[in-house]
Amino acid sequence: MWLYRPERAWSYCHHPHITFFKGRFFAIWSNGRVDEDDLGQRVLLTWAEDFAGPWSPPAPLIDSQMGRAGELYDDFDGLWRVRQRTGRPVPLCEGSFRQTDDGVRFDRHLVLADEPHAIAIGRGGMHKMGAYGHPHTMVREGLPYVVVSSGKESVVLLRAPLPE
Repeated sequence: MWLYRPERAWSYCHHPHITFFKGRFFAIWSNGRVDEDDLGQRVLLTWAEDFAGPWSPPAPLIDSQMGRAGELYDDFDGLWRVRQRTGRPVPLCEGSFRQTDDGVRFDRHLVLADEPHAIAIGRGGMHKMGAYGHPHTMVREGLPYVVVSSGKESVVLLRAPLPE
């Protein structure tokens, strides 16, 4: 299910996340005009009461603030600086395997989608490649929900039953 597909502007999507809270699914992602993590990006939010929708039109949770830049970067050192300042654990990053607090260990790969993604906006964009990237996963009522950046341009939400 497509949550966001750019038509002209705001053609860079990255860092998607999904959660379920108070009876609604919420998805957020960073959204830039052209390039990855460039100045002026914003964070978009969409929500739905059911996976199948309807989903709200994506709207800025944090809108573009041109001329303002943070001191932390989306890299290994930046993640550890956040941990030191806030006391929060280091987040699970893409490509990671982990054991959960209740002892469940992730021990296999599942292919949820493998359709090719053609980049729709032809003006380029730094690091636009790959069909699916930066997955964020949650399990609700026994089903995995995975939100991904598709071509770092669109945002896709996937759901599939887990094999026994």
